[in-house]
Amino acid sequence: MQSINIGASCLNDMSFKRWMPYHFRHAFLREHEFCFVPLNRSYQLLGGSGHKIIDANEFADSHGIVFWTDPRKIKNVWHNRDDLYLYSDALDSRNTYGQRLEELMRYRIK
Repeated sequence: MQSINIGASCLNDMSFKRWMPYHFRHAFLREHEFCFVPLNRSYQLLGGSGHKIIDANEFADSHGIVFWTDPRKIKNVWHNRDDLYLYSDALDSRNTYGQRLEELMRYRIK
């Protein structure tokens, strides 16, 4: 399998910021402790736009990803593991985004 190659210039593209995961926000979903909703750079659902930050709990059923364990334990994925961010504006973060996203996609979820 070929690695995802996302150049730093792509990360400045508005469609990238709108459609690609930037942050995983914890959401409460029944008995699932590790449910997280992926948000884009505007803190909207992937593909969404707007200025109001969404409430992840409202979208846990439809957009939540349930992990088997705390996703903070996944190594070599997060730019900021404490808060579950995949990238920042730093060049090194943007250059490794594709590889880290690929690693996250390999991780087993419920």
